[in-house]
Amino acid sequence: SGRFDLGEVGFYNPAAWGFHTGPIVSVGATAIAPKMAHTDEDGTRVSAETPISLPPHLYAAYGFGPVSVGLSAGVPFGSSLSWPTDESWAGRFEITSIAMKTYEVSLALAAKPFSQLSIAAGPRLLRSTVLLQRNVDAVDSEGNVTVGGDASAWGAHASIAYRPVPNVGIGVSYRSRAKITYLGTADFQDIPVELQQKAHDGPVKAVITM
Repeated sequence: SGRFDLGEVGFYNPAAWGFHTGPIVSVGATAIAPKMAHTDEDGTRVSAETPISLPPHLYAAYGFGPVSVGLSAGVPFGSSLSWPTDESWAGRFEITSIAMKTYEVSLALAAKPFSQLSIAAGPRLLRSTVLLQRNVDAVDSEGNVTVGGDASAWGAHASIAYRPVPNVGIGVSYRSRAKITYLGTADFQDIPVELQQKAHDGPVKAVITM
């Protein structure tokens, strides 16, 4: 029962792993090739550089009969983009590049109270890095600042899978929020002396709830 599933079922509903006996493994990567451009009111169009990214994933589980254990690992956020740093990009004082990567690993324990129902739960560990760059308007010149940080956070997941007849299933999956507090530094470059008191290197902190 359940052999029509692929390993990726561990992402959508880990409880479905409970219907498997023996090993199930899926390894792969997803190609992300975004396109982004900005058009000013005067019709000037600027395109961002968006390199292709290949975030990998791994889903593996083993069923021992009424109990299964599983591991999910992936990169839910793994892309980046860059805008021109010269006068062709009007938003260079807001952003010139951004790169955010979040790695997630979760464990699952699935159990079947009876043959048609499986429930699962487990912890999630997220590790994330972020890097932002933009120009600094110094009136007669332009400097730049790079802001970067990293952080880890814990979350949880729970799911239910019900299969009243073979090859037909109903499932519910829940993932908790994960509050990630980034700690890092701001690095200013090419800042005029008269602005260095206000634009100087130092620690930074940012919070994102995923």
